[in-house]
This record gives sequence, C-alpha cells and structure tokens, in this order.
Amino acid sequence: RLTDKYLTKPPFRFLHDIVMEVIRLTTFAQGLYTPEECDAGSLKDKPAKVEFLNKIIACVSAVLGTPVDVSANKIVAGLEPEKTNAFLQSLHVVCTTMADKSPEAVLL
Repeated sequence: RLTDKYLTKPPFRFLHDIVMEVIRLTTFAQGLYTPEECDAGSLKDKPAKVEFLNKIIACVSAVLGTPVDVSANKIVAGLEPEKTNAFLQSLHVVCTTMADKSPEAVLL
C-alpha cells in the first residue's frame, strides 16, 4: 500500500517490490536480474542493494536516452526521496510507453 511513509523515505524492500512487479507485469527489463537478485531476502548488504538499484537506474537511463538524476547509494541510505520518487516516475514512463526498447538496455 502506497503511503506517505513509503514516499518520504522509501525502504529498499518497497523499491525492490516495485521493480519486480513492473518486470512481472510488463515486458520492461525482462532478464535484467539473476534469480538471486529477484529475491529481496538474498540482498542483505548495502553493496548488493546498490548493485540491484544501479541496474534498473542504468536500464531506465538507457531507454530514456538521458541519465536519471538519482544515486543508488543515496536511495539505500534513505536520502533524497524526491529524486527517488522522480526515478519511480521515470520507471513508470519507460515501462508504459517505451518497454519495447528495454531489451537493448538490459544487454548494456
């Protein structure tokens, strides 16, 4: 459930769930993650979480053709939630209007 709590400081698990649901329900970013990365419980340390987020940030940036102004390190630290929310909006745009371009971005 989307609440102010999740938007003011989105926890990693919340973001992981969003990304996994987008992949499951759309054709966007299919094949981007390993089976282990698809399990949020296996991403316990900060470097693993940052790598997970860097992959989707890079994929979204590649499809948009412009870098997304967000830092995976800051997302994991709970900083700059406004940039995290802007990234989620960019994810929405690419998965609803440009999903056909993601296969190339997944290979980058």
